[in-house]
Amino acid sequence: MQRRKLLIGIGTAVGAGAVGTGAFTSVSAERDVTVQVADDADALLGIETGDGPNASAFAETTTDGTVALDFSETSAGGSGLGTDSEYQFDDILRLTNQGTQTVYAWVTFDFSDADDDLTRGDVYFYPQSNADRELNDGENSVLTLPVGESVSLGLFVDTEAVSGEQSLSTTINADVDVPSGSQPRDGSGEDAAVVTEDRNDGEFDSIQSAVEEVDGTTVFVEPGTFEESVVVDKPITIRGTTDPKNGDAATVVGQDSDTFTVKSDDVTISRLDVQNSGEGLDTSPDDNAGVVGVHVESGNTGVSVVDNVITGLGTENDDANPMAVYAEGATSGVRVENNQIAQLSGTDEDQGAVQAIHINSQRKQEGIDSGIDDVRVANNTITDVLDTRSAVAVRFNGDVSGEIVGNTISDLNTEGDIPGTNDPGGFTQVLALSKGGNSTTGPSDVTIKGNDISNIETTTPGNFAPPVHLIVTGSASNVSVTDNTFSADSPDVEQFVLDTGGVLDLNAVAEANTFEPSVQVTENVLFPGDLRLVSGGGSALQDAVDAASAGETLAVGASDTAYDAVSVDKSLTIQSVFGRPTIEATGSRVEIQAPDVRFEGFDIDLQEGKPVYVNPGEGLVFRNNEVSISPASPHGIRIDAAGTGETVVSNNVFDQRSSDQENPQAILISDGSNYRIENNVLDGNTKGQAVLVSTQGRPTTEFDILDNVVSGWGTPVVLFEEPVDGDIDQGSIRENDISGFSGDDAILAVERNGDGFEDLNGESTVSGQETALSEDNGGVSASVKVGSN
Repeated sequence: MQRRKLLIGIGTAVGAGAVGTGAFTSVSAERDVTVQVADDADALLGIETGDGPNASAFAETTTDGTVALDFSETSAGGSGLGTDSEYQFDDILRLTNQGTQTVYAWVTFDFSDADDDLTRGDVYFYPQSNADRELNDGENSVLTLPVGESVSLGLFVDTEAVSGEQSLSTTINADVDVPSGSQPRDGSGEDAAVVTEDRNDGEFDSIQSAVEEVDGTTVFVEPGTFEESVVVDKPITIRGTTDPKNGDAATVVGQDSDTFTVKSDDVTISRLDVQNSGEGLDTSPDDNAGVVGVHVESGNTGVSVVDNVITGLGTENDDANPMAVYAEGATSGVRVENNQIAQLSGTDEDQGAVQAIHINSQRKQEGIDSGIDDVRVANNTITDVLDTRSAVAVRFNGDVSGEIVGNTISDLNTEGDIPGTNDPGGFTQVLALSKGGNSTTGPSDVTIKGNDISNIETTTPGNFAPPVHLIVTGSASNVSVTDNTFSADSPDVEQFVLDTGGVLDLNAVAEANTFEPSVQVTENVLFPGDLRLVSGGGSALQDAVDAASAGETLAVGASDTAYDAVSVDKSLTIQSVFGRPTIEATGSRVEIQAPDVRFEGFDIDLQEGKPVYVNPGEGLVFRNNEVSISPASPHGIRIDAAGTGETVVSNNVFDQRSSDQENPQAILISDGSNYRIENNVLDGNTKGQAVLVSTQGRPTTEFDILDNVVSGWGTPVVLFEEPVDGDIDQGSIRENDISGFSGDDAILAVERNGDGFEDLNGESTVSGQETALSEDNGGVSASVKVGSN
C-alpha cells in the first residue's frame, strides 16, 4: 500500500492595516511571505505547536521561528498517511490573540500546486476536537479569539484525494469583523457572540440581546460598562474577555432588578465586574434578597459563578438587603469560585441581613421536593460587608450539602445599635449552617476546610450577640471542620465556633484548625484562649477581677445573670458575651480605680443611690451599658481626672424617671482633658443635667459632647467654672438632639473666675431648631445661654 505524504507550511503573522501598538484590523499569516516578520510565537496572532502527542509527532518550529506540519514520517518509524482514510489530529496547533482587540480567525489552504481532486473539504483545521466545525475560507465557521485567549486547533485530512507527496501552504486569517455569512465559534466549536460598546459587524452592544440571539454556549463580553439587568434562560456561558481583578473589565450594572437572574441549567457567569447599587429599586427591609448580583432561581442546576468581581451591592439603597450570589430551592451543583466579593451595604433598619453567598434550600415550599447537593464555595475573597443588623459571608440554609473551602474572609461588620435606640442589635456570623424557616432539616455532609477568617466586627463594638466565625445549629449533621485559620481581632468578645446542638466534636475541631491567638473549649463554644470567662453571677465578677492581671479581657455571661457591684483596680477589659448581664449596685458602688479600663455591655442598676465612680478617668471606655439611676443617686456616672488617653462614654442609655436629689446628673465629668461623650440616650425627669462639665481643682479641657439624644432634664448641658479651681475651655457641643427640658436653656455655660471661656463651639438641635454655640464670649460674661425652651 502506497503511503500518502503531506507537508503543510504555516507562516508567521503579518499585520495588515495595523491599528495602533499591538492592535490589528486584520492579519494573514502565510508560509511563503517574503518580508521580515516576528517569530510565529511572538506575532500579534501567535502560532505555536500544540501540547499533545499529535503536535509532538507532526508539528515543528523551524529555525526561523515559524511552524510547519510534516506527515511524511513519525519518530516511531511510520511513513506517511494511509490511503483512503480520514484522520483527525487534535491539538496540533495553538493560536493566541496577542493584540488588543477581539478577532475572528479562520484558515485557508492554497491548493494551486496540489492534485486537482484535493479540495478544502479534504484538508481543513477545526477548533479543539470538534471536527464538524470547518475553519476554512471564512465562509462557515470562524474562531472567536478575545484578547489574550489561546485556542487549540486540530487538523482533518481525508486521504482519498491525496496521491503521493503533497505540499500545501496555509494562510491563517484574523479580522475584527465577522466575515459575511460565517458563524462565530468559541474555543470548543460551539456558537459564540461578542458584546462590546464599540460594535463591529456581527457583534452585539447588549448582553441581553446576545443571550437571546445566540444558540450556542458562549457570549464574550469586552471591557466597558453595560447598564442592564440580564435574564439567562438557556444553557450558556457569559464570560468577560479580560480579568476583572486586574482593572479594565466588562462591568455589568444591574438596573431594575437583580443584575443576573438565572432561569436555566448549566449557566456560567465568569470574568465580569458585577454591580448593583440598588438605586431606584423598590425594596423593603423585610425582603432578605433585596439586591442580588447573581440570582439562581429554584430548580436550575449546574450553575457556575466563577472568576468575577462582585461589588457595590446595595450601596445606594438603605432598604435593600444585598447578596452577591443567591441560589434558592433545588439548585444542586452550584459553583461559586474564585470571586472577589466586596462592598455589600445593608439596610438602616433592624431587619434582614447582608449575606455575601446564600445557598437556601427552602424544601418546605410548595413545588420544591429536593434539597441542594454538590455545592462548592471555594477560593473566594469576601470583604467589606456591612449591615445594621447582621452580616454573613456564607450561609448554607436548610437541606444543603457541599463544601466551603479555601475562602479568605475579612472585614464583616454590623452597626451594632438599633436605629433610634441604644439597644444593641448587630450580630455577625461569618459561616452559618442553619435550618431556616422554609426547610425540613439543616445542612448535612458539609466540608469546611482551608478558610482564613480575620478582622471580624472590628469597627463597631457592643453588639447584640458576639461575632462568631462559624455557627452550626442543631439541625445540621456530618460537618467536617479542618485546616481553617480563625483570627480574633474584634474589640468585642468573639466566638470562633458556636455549636448549638452538639453536632461537632469541639475538642477535635480545636486540634484540627489554627486559632489566633489561641483557643479554649467550653461546652458548646470555642472561645479565644486569651479570654478569662466569667459566669455564675453574684461575686463571680469581682473574684475574676481580683484574680486577673492587668491587660486581660474578662468575658461575662449570660444576659439573664445578676452580678454584684464590682471594684476595678487594674487596667482590664470587662465585656458581656451576649446581651446585657445585670450588675446590682446594692451596698456598694461600681468603682473604677485604674486607667485604661473598658467596661461594656451591662445593665447597671443603681438601686441604693450609688453612682458609677471613675477616678482616674484616663483611657476609660464606658460603652453600650444601660444605667438605671435611682431617685437617691446624685449621678449616673462621675468621672474625674482624665488625661492624655481619650475618655469615652458612648452608646449608653441613662434613665432617670424620678429623683430625690436637688441637682442630679446622668454624666458628670471634671478635671483633665480628652473627654468624648457620644451617641448616648439620656432620659431624665424634670431637673438636673444630662451632662455637667465642671472643675474640681484643675482645668477641664478638650471635650466633645456630640450626637446624644437628650430629653426631660432641667438644663440638659451645663458647663460650670468654679472660682480659682480652673477653666473650662476648648470644648465642642454639637449635633445633639435636645428636647423636653424644664429650664430656660438647653445649654448653659457659667463662669465665676472672670476669665471667660475660650474655644467653645458647636451646633445642636434644640426643640427642633438648629442652635449655635458661639466660639468665644469675649472673656468677660458671667454666662452664655444657648437655646431657650
